This record gives sequence, C-alpha cells and structure tokens, in this order.
Amino acid sequence: NQLTKVPPICKYLPKLQQLHLHMNRLTDIKELCRKEFQGLEVLDLGSNKVSELPIAFVYYMASLTSLTLVNNDLQAIPHWLGFHQKLTTLAIDGNRLR
Repeated sequence: NQLTKVPPICKYLPKLQQLHLHMNRLTDIKELCRKEFQGLEVLDLGSNKVSELPIAFVYYMASLTSLTLVNNDLQAIPHWLGFHQKLTTLAIDGNRLR
C-alpha cells in the first residue's frame, strides 16, 4: 500500500535531516510546511504525483540543500523557489514543465 500524503509520524522526528519519500503516490506535501521540518537538508519526493509546491514550502524548508522532484506532475516551478537561501541541488526532470 502506497502513501498519498506525508506520514504524520514524520513531524515527531525533530532531528530528521533527510527524508526520502520517493516512489509513492504522494499528491499533497502541505504536511511538510511545519516548523518540525525546518532542519531538513535533503528531501526526495521523486516518482510521486506532486503537482504543486505550497508557497510556505520555502519558509519551512529553510535548511534544505537538496530537493528531488523527478517524475512528478509539476507543470511549473514557482519563481519563489529561487529565493531559497541554501538550496544547491534541484532535480526536476521527468515533469511536464512548460
């Protein structure tokens, strides 16, 4: 059985630095927009069904250095992602970007 949302248990792991949720059916990643995830440095959401990044994502993912969104349903990358201070790796191939 695959996930459609970020598992709620993740918010109880305050020292979490890497989260790999690839190859599920995630569509909603709003659960990641919480203060509990501010220490996250690596986030792998590859091969899911994510179609948009919440605007609060850039604020709550302040420590993120690597974001993988390959093979999702993104049609555009939001311009505000360019304001992220620490993001050095962004993998977005396999989306229907316009």
